[in-house]
Amino acid sequence: MDRSSKQNINKDIVVLNNTLGEMDLTDIYRAFHRKEAKYTFFSNAHGTCSKTDHMIGHKASFNKFKKIEIISSIFSDHEGLKVETNPKKKTQHSKSWRLKSMLLKNEWVKNELQKESKIFWKQTE
Repeated sequence: MDRSSKQNINKDIVVLNNTLGEMDLTDIYRAFHRKEAKYTFFSNAHGTCSKTDHMIGHKASFNKFKKIEIISSIFSDHEGLKVETNPKKKTQHSKSWRLKSMLLKNEWVKNELQKESKIFWKQTE
């Protein structure tokens, strides 16, 4: 996870980065934007920005990606990633993925999101 303030890189992050490297996987966004410091989440409580979204892909598949960018949201403290691919057939529009609000009405999905949120906030304290 990228953060706006400097952080100590713990052992788990080092292991994860080494594993990704061994598998020839990388963060596609970082490959396209090596020097750009943009973030997808702002924590008002901590006053920090973090890049919590990652588009992990195999290095051999870079040619499948045309463009990747962070899209802002005025309704949330979380922003998303927009990915444009190089399709085999030429299409006139890019395809975007967004979370369907109907999923948030599903009890199982809500419970899983709540559990994951609690774990995340405990780890960031």
